[in-house]
Amino acid sequence: MSTKPLSELIAERAYEVYQKRVRSGIPGDQQSDWAQAEKEVTEELKKKDAAKPAPVSAPKAEVKPAAKPEVKEPPKPAPAPKPEPKAEVKAPPPAPTPVSPVKTVVAKKAVKK
Repeated sequence: MSTKPLSELIAERAYEVYQKRVRSGIPGDQQSDWAQAEKEVTEELKKKDAAKPAPVSAPKAEVKPAAKPEVKEPPKPAPAPKPEPKAEVKAPPPAPTPVSPVKTVVAKKAVKK
C-alpha cells in the first residue's frame, strides 16, 4: 500500500469489491461494499505494522537550552550620604528687665486748660 490517505485506500478497495460483486451477480449496496473494504484495508494495515520490526530508539541526548550571555548591570552609584541634622539654635529667652527696688517717680505735668 502507498502513503495515500486511509479514506482514499478504502474508496479504491470498495470499488474493487463492487466490481467483483456485480460480476458475480451477488446482491448488495454501497454501504456493504464500503464496510467490507474498510475491514479489509484496516486488517491489511495491521498486518503490515505487525511485520515491521519495532524501531530501536537510541538513547536520547539531553538537550540543554543555550546559555544566555551574562548581562552585567552597571554598578549602582553609592547612595549620597545623608546630611547630619543640624542642631537647631534657639535664641535664649529675653532676659527679664531689671526692676529697681526704688520706685520711679513720674513727674506730672500740669495741664492747662
